[in-house]
Amino acid sequence: MKKIVLITGFLSLSTAHAWDFSLKGDAQKAFTNNVNLTNTDPITDDYSILSGYFQAKSDEWKLKLKGKMEKYSKQNENDNYTTDLSLQYKASKSSDYTIGVYKQVYNGTPVVSTDTTSDNSGLRMAANFTHDFVKSKTMGYFSISGNFRNYSKIEGRKDKILGLSMGLEQTIAKDFLLVPDLTFQHNSSADSYYSNNSFGPSLLLSYTPDDTWEVFVDASYARSTYSGRTVSKTVRNKTVTEKEYQELTTADAGFIYSFPQYFSLTGKYSVSSNSSNNSSSAYKANIAYLGIGLKF
Repeated sequence: MKKIVLITGFLSLSTAHAWDFSLKGDAQKAFTNNVNLTNTDPITDDYSILSGYFQAKSDEWKLKLKGKMEKYSKQNENDNYTTDLSLQYKASKSSDYTIGVYKQVYNGTPVVSTDTTSDNSGLRMAANFTHDFVKSKTMGYFSISGNFRNYSKIEGRKDKILGLSMGLEQTIAKDFLLVPDLTFQHNSSADSYYSNNSFGPSLLLSYTPDDTWEVFVDASYARSTYSGRTVSKTVRNKTVTEKEYQELTTADAGFIYSFPQYFSLTGKYSVSSNSSNNSSSAYKANIAYLGIGLKF
């Protein structure tokens, strides 16, 4: 629901019929002080992100084909390419349903300290519901999603992911948008090492004084508990075993400035910190994003 989109290219074609066709492109440059998200020997790196989509849309249906490429200056094994094809049906003003297929391929074997950085493909489904409150100044939403993901390079790993999200979009004093959100995710993996439950809140504040400027800050917290991982420690001369957990806190701040008709300038700075009772899973990282582009 609350995605900030950095647009650097836009082409829109419409016909006299019920379908509209559009084409968008994104170009970003990112800089990070910890590209592999590790707590030992962090490596600085920069990378380029190119992405875009083609979309065909009617009053009820939306077909979208997306592509994305990430290219790293130093850690070339982190280079990856993603394609995503989805079909959305808008059943009413307040509900829509989406089904999609996707594939992500890496250039090599990444050393990034996350569970998802490996070749994967899958099927995803989602249902979204909204409701307007208080003269349309507040909108509530609820989303449920299912994701069936296969990791071709990890033997025996197939994930079934259930996601739930709920929140509000509150317009404040005309120029401010406040979006509190709460999410829950359950991953049941065929490889129990990856099975986990995750939940946490987030909060977005967006300020749009006119049609050219948007300034935003975004903060989130998520706690993940792994059912197939344990950590042992000594407490009062006794060995205590507990399930591994990770707590990820992120804070973003940025802006989007749209020049008349053609150009846009974007920027975002992100700080993330992952703590855990397993010291090898902890890390801190900062990422700066910059983008400038042309609209047609």
